[in-house]
Amino acid sequence: MPIRKVLHSSGRWGRFALAGLFMVGIALVVATAFAWQNPEPAADDQPPVRSGGLRELDGDEDSPLKPVAEPARAPVIQAGPIPKSGGAPRLGTLPKAGADAAPIPVPAMRHTSPDPSDESVPSDPPADEPQSAAASFRGVQPGVTTADDLNNAWGRPQQTNTDGGVTRHLFSMESFSHVEVVLQRDVVTSIIILLDKPVSPEAIAAQLKFDSSRAVTVENPHGDPLGQAYPERGVLLTFSPTAMTPQVAQIVIESPSAESFLLRARVNHRHQYRERLADLDSALRLDANNADAHHLRARTLLEVGRLDEAAKALAEALLPEPDQVEYLLTQGEILQAAGQYDRAAGQTRAVLAAENLPAIVKARAWCRLGDQLADGPQRDYHEAIKHHLAAIKIADTLSVSRKVELRRSAKRLLVDANLGVARDVAWGNWREKSQVLPKWLDRASGHAEDLIKNEQGDPQLRLAVMQAALSASVATQGQFDSTPWTADALSVARQIMQQTDDPLRQGRVNWLLGTLLYDAVQVGHARKEYTGTLQLSKLAVANLEAARAARQSTPESDYVLGRLYYRIGVIHAVGKKDHLAAVSWYEKALPRLSGEIPPSARVHAGERGETLVSLGVSYWEVGQHKKAIELTTEGAELVKQAVEQGRFEQSALRVPYANLAGMHRDEGDEQQAATYAELARNIPAGDSPRR
Repeated sequence: MPIRKVLHSSGRWGRFALAGLFMVGIALVVATAFAWQNPEPAADDQPPVRSGGLRELDGDEDSPLKPVAEPARAPVIQAGPIPKSGGAPRLGTLPKAGADAAPIPVPAMRHTSPDPSDESVPSDPPADEPQSAAASFRGVQPGVTTADDLNNAWGRPQQTNTDGGVTRHLFSMESFSHVEVVLQRDVVTSIIILLDKPVSPEAIAAQLKFDSSRAVTVENPHGDPLGQAYPERGVLLTFSPTAMTPQVAQIVIESPSAESFLLRARVNHRHQYRERLADLDSALRLDANNADAHHLRARTLLEVGRLDEAAKALAEALLPEPDQVEYLLTQGEILQAAGQYDRAAGQTRAVLAAENLPAIVKARAWCRLGDQLADGPQRDYHEAIKHHLAAIKIADTLSVSRKVELRRSAKRLLVDANLGVARDVAWGNWREKSQVLPKWLDRASGHAEDLIKNEQGDPQLRLAVMQAALSASVATQGQFDSTPWTADALSVARQIMQQTDDPLRQGRVNWLLGTLLYDAVQVGHARKEYTGTLQLSKLAVANLEAARAARQSTPESDYVLGRLYYRIGVIHAVGKKDHLAAVSWYEKALPRLSGEIPPSARVHAGERGETLVSLGVSYWEVGQHKKAIELTTEGAELVKQAVEQGRFEQSALRVPYANLAGMHRDEGDEQQAATYAELARNIPAGDSPRR
């Protein structure tokens, strides 16, 4: 079945002639898809610990921060010119937090906080929110009043016209130019009130006792306001096209529609997930088959880490629109977030193979494919960077469009794609990395500031940029000082937290900040800054654990938390020589490191093996000899697999074999001790383990 290229939208208000112009605005806004991805830091590889009489790999030699051996002809990636952003601060020059940089406390979740075991995110509106019921005008209410009721209430109309089952009555009323009532099947469906003279929308809202904060502005594709809608009441205030400031020329009253709730979900609640989901629930109660509402719900749930629910919502969207390329692209992103990288990349390639693909969809697909190749098990940064650059080339041309949503989507893609290139450069094998990488981070920061300041972009984008910068610092052996980014991230996160009581948004910020701080912990550990790093690690744990209240646990997220627990244990063992404290953290880490391993980590058997060897050292030091031998044996087998796969040099086996020889000797098992000692002696001298 061929993949369709054109977005689907419908507008029930569009059938009314007087309100048609404004409903075109709604349909166009509803039809535009948003890009919602923030890059995650690359996986880390941790070294075993040296302690007591057991031998281990040197923490610096085996760290993931070790520079990659660079071939003589590795390609140079040039960033090109940095975009102008109206004086927006660059990465590393964001306003410093100063005395304000104290670690932010993890906020208590306010209102209803979803439990990870829940099947769906609770998104009911507040108790005092008006229920969806059409407003009435002089005793006439759309969806309720019949033709006989209308005749009894208002009398005979001045003029009547019937066409195709639709009857229009024109009434003359004091204070209004005229009032038109539309009926279908002898029931009023809409009331169109033309005012004698334009009135401000604030005055109309006050007169009708409407809450202006619940209104949504209807705009044309260029961002010009056409009207203002109140979804719960089914009211549309249409603006005069000749007034210099918004002035209401007519009022349209209908039964509440799915389209108006969907519009508000897109426009008013871009950064408030709970309210957005509540509006989408309202839209779906009115139109259970609204594919766009299901799709936006899927994207929202994906962003807050509720993957199973996102997949269900996306499946509902695909039922009426199985070939919709935007939906299929989102499906690939959900697969990627779930760690199914091969399926995700296959889905994205299928979208790219479609004919007549809209430029913005193609740019998003190139960017996502680059992400999937970079984040997947093979870490193919050379291919990934080609796709990220292709996305930038297309998005650059679209970022100056006069169409607001197209321009905003393109600018968001520029942030994502430039961060993608920065990640590809940081973790890939390139020459002149230290000179080129900051340029790509600066480009991403410039685009993010432009989007936030000029296009209503989400301040969370700043955290995404800082996260990428810290990941780059990990990849480049801490060549870039991470301290300013960490302080800035704490300040930005605090500001966002102070401005929201949405538990889903809080959870999203907790997750972004927690993963960012985890990278800061890796950098601090590599620099042997143990005291400060322990403080950061506790804050990282607090944020990641708080995020679990709003997110769905996945093998990927559990693995990240497990690696953080492990890292804290290593700092205690190496920096503090406190193996008892180290083991307490290892006990928390082990269930997450030995359970369902995410696909992105399965190919790194050697690194996981070294982790287990490292744990074995501390368990041995605290007297848990049996467990120490079990962990070290399992670790040695994983390192052996990496050697056989050509990922590690054979010399990587010397430490685990030597440790096992010493352990068995101390336990009185001379036969096993001799076996492992012989294995260690037979390993030729070589370079450090190959990555």
